[in-house]
Amino acid sequence: MIEPIKIIQTKAFARQDGAILGAAWIIGFLCAMHSIEYPILSIINNVLTICTPFIVAFRLRSFRDDATEGVISYRRALAYCVLTFFYATLLLTAVQFVWFKWFDGGAFLNTQVLPTYEAIFKAYQIPESESSAIIETVNYMTPASWASFFMMTEMMLGIIVSFPIAAIMKKDIQQN
Repeated sequence: MIEPIKIIQTKAFARQDGAILGAAWIIGFLCAMHSIEYPILSIINNVLTICTPFIVAFRLRSFRDDATEGVISYRRALAYCVLTFFYATLLLTAVQFVWFKWFDGGAFLNTQVLPTYEAIFKAYQIPESESSAIIETVNYMTPASWASFFMMTEMMLGIIVSFPIAAIMKKDIQQN
């Protein structure tokens, strides 16, 4: 039977560590948004993205060793990872919404999205009428739509990455 205190403890640590991961993601997001002016910032964004599973694994190990006396089941480790990604995603989504609503002014769409779509349309030889319709649809996306799109992507990837992290970091009671 699951003890309520373990659930409360797991959620509390996941919130704290989600804030840490969220801060890393926010820095990466802001670097990505300014990477057109300063290309070196895209490297920082890529490094933070690559480090994401390692940050979660490191924080999970800290939770396991300090709070659970070195023992954590796969299920609890998985719950911790999923919750950590969830809380980090909430923070990043709020920042993304604010960015797209008040700071972006369409720069993201014009400098990163549309050139990428145009290259894809050329590579796959998509007819002009279809590509125009797609670009028109993308132009109608609101800041909330962009933030929601990224939120769903981040949550899905976070859930997927949680399974191997939890499997690697779980630690059962050792039998002597």
